[in-house]
Amino acid sequence: MKKAIISILCVCLLLSFCACGEKRPEGADKEFFYALSSEPQTLDPQVASDAASLTVITALFEGLVRLDENGDPYPGVAASWSANRDSTVFIFSLREDACWSDISSDDPAEPVTAEDFVFAFRRAVNPDTKSPNASQFFCIKNAQQIYSGAMPVDALGVSASDTHTLTVELEYSLPDFPTLTASAAFMPCKERFFNETNGRYGLERKYVLGNGPFAFSGYYAWEHNDHLSLTRSAVYHGETEVLPASLYFYVGEDAVDLSDPINALSSGTVQLLTIPAAAAAQAESAGMVLTRMNTSTYGLCLNTADDLMKHPEIRKAFLQTLDRETLLSKIPDGMTAADDIISPEMTLSGSNYREAAGSGFLLPEDLEAAASANTVLQSLDYETMPSVSVLCEDRPEITALVNELIVSWNRTMGNYFNMTPVSADELENRVFFGEYQIAFYALAPNGSTPMSLLEQFSSAYSGNPAHLKDSAYDALVRSFYTESNLLSACKSAETYLNTEGIFYPVCYDNAVYAAAPGVQGISIHPYGTGIDFIHAVIK
Repeated sequence: MKKAIISILCVCLLLSFCACGEKRPEGADKEFFYALSSEPQTLDPQVASDAASLTVITALFEGLVRLDENGDPYPGVAASWSANRDSTVFIFSLREDACWSDISSDDPAEPVTAEDFVFAFRRAVNPDTKSPNASQFFCIKNAQQIYSGAMPVDALGVSASDTHTLTVELEYSLPDFPTLTASAAFMPCKERFFNETNGRYGLERKYVLGNGPFAFSGYYAWEHNDHLSLTRSAVYHGETEVLPASLYFYVGEDAVDLSDPINALSSGTVQLLTIPAAAAAQAESAGMVLTRMNTSTYGLCLNTADDLMKHPEIRKAFLQTLDRETLLSKIPDGMTAADDIISPEMTLSGSNYREAAGSGFLLPEDLEAAASANTVLQSLDYETMPSVSVLCEDRPEITALVNELIVSWNRTMGNYFNMTPVSADELENRVFFGEYQIAFYALAPNGSTPMSLLEQFSSAYSGNPAHLKDSAYDALVRSFYTESNLLSACKSAETYLNTEGIFYPVCYDNAVYAAAPGVQGISIHPYGTGIDFIHAVIK
């Protein structure tokens, strides 16, 4: 069974080296360099959703638990936890030596308290926060009603019975809830410090107060669009020892030369890097360890707000008349065929989602589907199917695949369709604003659960790629957080997107991470939700 975290290290390094006189492990106390693809949008854990921000937050903050290389929780700020018989109430006992790291103060480090978690959880579901991560909390009692504005934030099912005891009440049984709390949105926030930032929390070095294994190395440690410099925190006391001495994050393409990725890794410019699939063999021959992870599902997204594509029969006609076998033969290198919207790597409540939910929800090929579409076209006073353009990214391997789509449609529908290749940024903008009919689009989850992808098609989701406004689908999304059978709810939503012709999966895109020779212990969280360097060594 695949787990939610894949670690570059193949042997467990999660042993505590804190005992008096314990020898430091080989390769510890090194500086690690990593290139962020973009400037972190914010280091506010309750709001951050981009990969760059989440990687830095993973270093600067710590939640109730951390995740080991198998995706299993181990103590973070919480030294231990327990649940009632049906796993609807969890009690977390916090470490008394957990502290906030404030380089701006000469006073003794302040302790992390249960109230800091209460405030953080309430912030995340407060509609005024506009957190893209709010739905992660909907398993907590009253969270969804609070987010909708129907209840006050203090009605959330989370409380501090004393300084170091946090109680969380859930809407339904969720044995894997502790694992969920490793996500950035569940990390603590000190209310007094937050209020003192006057709306700038997480946007500058001086507006960040962390409690994690690393801290900013100085007052100028965050130079926007250039770098972030972190050092091992002097006040961090965790379940395991922090092995790197420091982390240095380059920001953006101009900060460091990565034009030759293999050389950048071999020379020590960086210790971890995503590389093109074509460079994988060269990297392995150079002694580098590779980790392949799914990042998104490429497929056909149909704009349900378009005058033509708003009709289900039209959408289904396009999808069911595709020659799928020929189409899949054009999948670019580094990608794999996708039979489902949710990838085989997704987990739900600690288990592999695909194994539990099954597979094969695609609309079947059916050339007769065009006949149903003709009935709709006649009602719209069209004699034939009007010309349709497919929006796609202007990359040779992508346009070759989309061209195969168009050839298939031209042959079966007797019309001439075309493609509109654009830059990646323009593709995102046009999909966001609904300026397309059909798009070959990469659908990426906002987290590591099926819900984080499926909820993107709800009416309330601001970035809904299909611009779907469907009360039936919205009800399915709401059922994620109200029904006891979460698996059934997710399966129903995924099936709906397939059978209604809203998103048609074609292939999974995979990132290839290469670690420099001798580098071990870096854990890569799935779907861009962060990279954990706490156990990294260079041997």
